[in-house]
This record gives sequence, C-alpha cells and structure tokens, in this order.
Amino acid sequence: MRLFEDNIHIEIPGRPTSSTRSPEAEPRLDGKVNSVSRRDAVEAFLRLRLFMPERQKRIVATCMNGEERQYFFDKMVEIAATVEGMPVTYQQDGKGDEAIAHLHYFLGDCHWYIIEKDREGEVEQAFGYAILHGDLINAEYGYIPITELVDTGVGAELDFHFKPTPMAQIKQALEDRYG
Repeated sequence: MRLFEDNIHIEIPGRPTSSTRSPEAEPRLDGKVNSVSRRDAVEAFLRLRLFMPERQKRIVATCMNGEERQYFFDKMVEIAATVEGMPVTYQQDGKGDEAIAHLHYFLGDCHWYIIEKDREGEVEQAFGYAILHGDLINAEYGYIPITELVDTGVGAELDFHFKPTPMAQIKQALEDRYG
C-alpha cells in the first residue's frame, strides 16, 4: 500500500498477509524474543521519512519485509528515539566541541554531523558540523538544511551505525584519519 507520494510500499500493521509471521514470536540468534513489533517499526519509519533520501527509504522499506526485518525494525525505533530526544536549535549553544552530535550523514567523503534539530522538529534548519571532501581546514559549524541533504539527486545517507558522540571526539577521529 502507498501511504505518501514517495512511492514506497509498506505493509500496514494489523493487516497480516499469508506470508507474514508475528515478529514477537520469532526467536533471535541470541536466544531473546524480539521486542520491537512491526507496528512500532513502521510508525518509527514514517516519523523518519523526512530524514532519509528516497533511495535509502526504499531499501529500508524492502528490508523491513525481508529476512533481516528485525534488525531494521530495531534500527528504525532506535534512530527515531535518537531524533525525538535531540536538542532543538540553540539548546547546545556555547558548548563548542563538547556539544553532542546525534546524527551523521555522509556522501562520498563529505560528512555532516547534526547537533541540534529544528525547533519545530522538522528538517528545514538543523545545526551541525560540515566537512566537504575531507577538507578539515575549511570544515565548519553552521545551519544545515536536512531537506537539501536528502533531496538532492544522489542524496546523502543517514548513518544507521552512528551513536551520539561529543564533537571533540569526532574531530579527533577525523584528525587521526585525515592528518
């Protein structure tokens, strides 16, 4: 079923098909029972749709119906919780490199670390640190429109493996990497 004009097909929770099984009943390799339901994952995915480029949304939507679905269920809920708990514009003002980056976008050797989200919770004006083409000398803090990052033809990807990290730690890792 299509919910929006982004042509992403997802299954609606509560309407199981003959091929779906209850994710709550499936044991995981570590012996635990899955804790994130399809419904929670889809709701999280829908809240995150403005934070991801089209290509990444399509891949995630497909994977949420595949063999690795539980990983993507868990990941969508985790990232949505990170976004919801992020400080809004000016809440980390004056912290400098002690400010915490909550999201990371990348495209080739360009990186954007998002420190604060828009006051309205939207993606029009986030604040963060931008590094273009690995150029640390000209990297800078500033306002970053997430819509422009994800709406370009190629689209910067949201890093699913990034954990909130102080900017001082990120800058040190970048300095170690690029010299």
